[in-house]
Amino acid sequence: MLSSLKNILYYTLYLELFILLTKAQKYCNGYESYCYKNYDELTYATTHNSFAVGKSYSANQELGISQQLYDGIRGLMLDVFYHDDGSVHLCHNSCTEPYLDAGRAVDILYEITEFIQQNPNEVITIFFENFNGNIPASTINELFTNSGLINYVFTPYYIGDWPTLGEMVDNHQNVVVFSDKLTDPAYPWYLSLSQYVSYNNYVSLSQEYWNCDVFGGSGSLFLLYHMKHVQILNSSGYLPDTTVIDQTNSFDSINEHIVNCQNKINFISVDYYNHGDIIEYVTRLNGETYTSVKKPIPTANANGSQLLKINSIVGIVITLLISYILL
Repeated sequence: MLSSLKNILYYTLYLELFILLTKAQKYCNGYESYCYKNYDELTYATTHNSFAVGKSYSANQELGISQQLYDGIRGLMLDVFYHDDGSVHLCHNSCTEPYLDAGRAVDILYEITEFIQQNPNEVITIFFENFNGNIPASTINELFTNSGLINYVFTPYYIGDWPTLGEMVDNHQNVVVFSDKLTDPAYPWYLSLSQYVSYNNYVSLSQEYWNCDVFGGSGSLFLLYHMKHVQILNSSGYLPDTTVIDQTNSFDSINEHIVNCQNKINFISVDYYNHGDIIEYVTRLNGETYTSVKKPIPTANANGSQLLKINSIVGIVITLLISYILL
């Protein structure tokens, strides 16, 4: 009788351990399969002028960066400017009215740091446009240090050397950073956009056909701008064509653009990402079913829950060993 009870206890604990280990499977950017794919094998939903949020005509997004990350955006495009007070701001074309000033860059970077801390299995890419070409890498490094994001930057051994997302997560190198100007070998994590990335022209008027022609850069990664614009009268400027934004960001429209591209597309950049199907399209393009996405939970107790799960597993293993010895 006692032996039967011990057997029941043993196999019950064994089953509980199996369930816990199954739940403890690692997911990278929402999916287990992504953990085993190299960074350059995947495609990432990206927001154009991610910081440019609001009702201004200079806006390109409706939702802030924290919400973008929670919704599944994994590429952020940020324009840096010196403000009149000497600090670095994220602005669209200029930090003075009527243009859009989203505030201090360090504050936005801190939002990204918080997201990574709460969701340590996520890999994010940041594209900096150093608009006036006057912000040195040392200043960007200071911003990353002050925001805490410096603790998560990825440094490659050489160009084209991309680990798996799982390796990046394990090494706490969750954030890849590119800049169009003033990179510096003293900061090897601050990568030259032109060396690593190629991209098409971001301007595409509504009546024009989609194209994937390389407009700039010579890197093996490819950034695809998928946007429609209207030209501002009597100027060389362009605005997002919001009258067709749902169609532009639709599954069929993105697919129509992609199928004509010879390059492997690594980033698809859109305006107003919350309109249309960019997240779903990228998920399917990466070989996963969108409905099965496991969105990270934005909670400060994420690490504590993980520790509790580990402690539970350890406790069950010890109990199993004791039960085995006593059998």
